[in-house]
Amino acid sequence: AQCFINFMATEIQRRLSADTLTLRYAQFDTIPVRITVARNSVLRFSPQFPAKATYDTLFMDSLIQSRLADFPRISPALKRGLPVQSQFVLPVILNITH
Repeated sequence: AQCFINFMATEIQRRLSADTLTLRYAQFDTIPVRITVARNSVLRFSPQFPAKATYDTLFMDSLIQSRLADFPRISPALKRGLPVQSQFVLPVILNITH
């Protein structure tokens, strides 16, 4: 399970650390992202923005969704041999250089 979490965190970080994202939103260094793996292997990414965000969260969300759109296929978790939905939150650290 830990290698799965490490893979997810590394892959999401790599995709979100592109220059345009880090330059536009340099005030961030960590974005919590809720990840849902459905029983049918469909992935959903939901960034958890602070309630009093001073930036355009809709634009930020669409940017994150586009960066994660072609994410590698992930098999769902199994419980008693049957696929089940799983959900977890990863703190994604952006590579920001000031």
